[in-house]
Amino acid sequence: MDNDKICVTIKGKTYDNINDIDLTVTKGSIPDGCGKVTLIRTILDEIRPNDFIIGHSKNTGINNLKLYSEFGDGFYYGGIAGVLRKNVTVSLPETSDSSAMKFDVKLQITTKFDNSDKPYFLATMLLYDKLMLSKNMVPSNEEEIYDYLLLFRFKEQLQQACLKGLFRTYRRFERNDEKLRGAIDIARHIKLNAGQNNGKIAYSYRENTTNNFLNYLIVAAYTHLKEKYYDLVVENIDSNFDLLSVINQLKNDTGFIKGGLRNIISKNLRAITHPLYTEYEELRITSIKILRDEGLSIFDGKEDDTEGILFYVPDLWESFLENAMDKHLDCLRKSTVKLKSQEILYALSRPGSHTNANSIRNFFFETRPGYVFYKDVNPIMVLDAKFRPAWEGSIRNQSISSLLDDFTKSLRDMCDFGVHHAGVIFPFCVGENDNALFSPKKIEQIIKHSISRYNTTDSFYTIPIRVPSSKNISSYSEWRSEFDKCLPEDIKAVDSTLKKIISEN
Repeated sequence: MDNDKICVTIKGKTYDNINDIDLTVTKGSIPDGCGKVTLIRTILDEIRPNDFIIGHSKNTGINNLKLYSEFGDGFYYGGIAGVLRKNVTVSLPETSDSSAMKFDVKLQITTKFDNSDKPYFLATMLLYDKLMLSKNMVPSNEEEIYDYLLLFRFKEQLQQACLKGLFRTYRRFERNDEKLRGAIDIARHIKLNAGQNNGKIAYSYRENTTNNFLNYLIVAAYTHLKEKYYDLVVENIDSNFDLLSVINQLKNDTGFIKGGLRNIISKNLRAITHPLYTEYEELRITSIKILRDEGLSIFDGKEDDTEGILFYVPDLWESFLENAMDKHLDCLRKSTVKLKSQEILYALSRPGSHTNANSIRNFFFETRPGYVFYKDVNPIMVLDAKFRPAWEGSIRNQSISSLLDDFTKSLRDMCDFGVHHAGVIFPFCVGENDNALFSPKKIEQIIKHSISRYNTTDSFYTIPIRVPSSKNISSYSEWRSEFDKCLPEDIKAVDSTLKKIISEN
């Protein structure tokens, strides 16, 4: 590390005000006159989150993602959680010294429902119904919870590395057969073949080949992951034709791996410095971690060789809810209702364009609600998954004045799909005094709302999903048990609403 670099650690939560974010200088010093907010913003402006994002859905414009944005009279983190380490060079505008300064930055962002040492909520969204835990993985151990995150890193790095082609390097081979190539090894030939009249010649040759120790390592890491997380590997790697083709080709090229895992790791301890294969260096490190069963905690801040791993939490929340509703909605299990997620509808098209699929739509916009519920072929309700903390505040404050954009989008979707019921579903962190809010008498008032006194036909729904606080809970298994108890009860609000809509129709 350069001596002139200033080392800083920035910690915060999704949607935090930058004023509330913790900034620690671990080496060097910040010039006088530079405020914390200015420093953090200047550093964050140099970080492109789309370089590190994992698990990002196609419907959100990845190029528009930013780590923070201006809202009202302040600057706030967005919906990205994770950790990254990056070297940046910036000029600080508020200081007298206008020269560029170098920073070694560690950025750690947890979700608004997690403590930095207890990222239970993020773990649950990532793990829920997606992973069969092995006997060696104890859910109460936070470090082991994140062990499987190496799988996602392995996949991303393998994709990037393969863009350069398969890794090749020169390797010396020793053979004893009839197909002479290279130089004859006289001493070994006498030892192996003297007096046998077998027609074989002992020889050695050097070849630039894919049959090398790094590719052994990649295949071994893939095999280890598949043994440990079979369903997840099938879904994320084997279902990708290009990645599976690469893995199969490497298996064919490398053949039987001799010497076991310890030998494979020992042959790959030297860093890859060839400029053509820089992406393979990151893949080498990750593969070794996988084979050593070194769990990756994305919030420990100790991964010096980690560039970054970030998640766009609203997308995770939407996928998590879809899984939860598939599992707990009685209407879906009985096939009374069908659910379609992220369905695209072209609204405000010119007359006749809805009936003619080949017509040119010259006056339309694209709408895409999170979930559309159907009875037979007719939509009956639209819901959007929301993660903004203001929705949690709307329950406590009985106000959505800061959420009009979300509200008006729901009303547009309701009109576009021709339904009378729309709403949002969001996480709600349960505090000590919140139990009264979820009593049977109170919860109906919280959930269902009329649009206005002139419109009592249509309804708007605010459906909270309770998330236990991890402050006073000592283990993930205890927290997960509490969450799994609340989740089906809260999903029932959607179920009962759908049943009422069906009965009214």
